[in-house]
Amino acid sequence: MTVQECAIKTRRISHPALICQDIEATLEFYTSVLGMEPIAWQPNPDDPSFTSLYLHAGEGTILAFVGPAEPARTVLARGRLGIGSLQHLALQLDRESFQQVERELQARGFPYTGPVDRGFAQVLYVRDPNGITLELTHWLTPLPTGVDQALVLKTAHRLREDEGASGIEDRHIQQVLATLYGSNGTSPVSQG
Repeated sequence: MTVQECAIKTRRISHPALICQDIEATLEFYTSVLGMEPIAWQPNPDDPSFTSLYLHAGEGTILAFVGPAEPARTVLARGRLGIGSLQHLALQLDRESFQQVERELQARGFPYTGPVDRGFAQVLYVRDPNGITLELTHWLTPLPTGVDQALVLKTAHRLREDEGASGIEDRHIQQVLATLYGSNGTSPVSQG
C-alpha cells in the first residue's frame, strides 16, 4: 500500500458521535458496565429535540451519543451494516478491567462473544443498548503510559511484513517496545 505525503496532520480523533435511541439506557450501560464518566449532557446544538451526551472513555478520549430528548415520541430506524456504517467501536482496557467486564456482562445477562485471541490482544464483542458492536480489547503486553500506540503498531506491522507473518503477534509488540523504548519501555532509545 502506498501513502502520499500530506501537509495536514490530525492530532487525534476528537470524538465519534453515535446515534442512540435512549440516552438514559445508553448512559446506564456505558457508566455502570464500562465505568465511563459522563462529562457533559446538553440539548444538541443542531437539533434541540435531541440530546448530546459526552462520556470520558479514558486518557482524554471522548465518546459522544446523540439521541431523542423524548425517546418514546421519536423512534429512530435501526442502522444496517454497509458502506459508511460503523463495523465496531474498539475500547481498550487493561487486563484487570478486561476480566472484570467479562464478569460484569455475565452478571447482567448481556450476551457477548469471546475472549478471542488476536495475536497481540484479546478481545470480546458485545452490543450496547443501541445495537452498536463494541470490541473490548486488552493488549497482551500493556503499553506503558505515554507510549505512542500508533508508532508501536506501525513498527510492529513492519516487523510482521518482514517476517511474512499473517498478523501482528505479541512478540512483535515486545520487540518494538524494547527497540524503541529500551528495557523499561518508557524512555525513547537514542537511534544515533
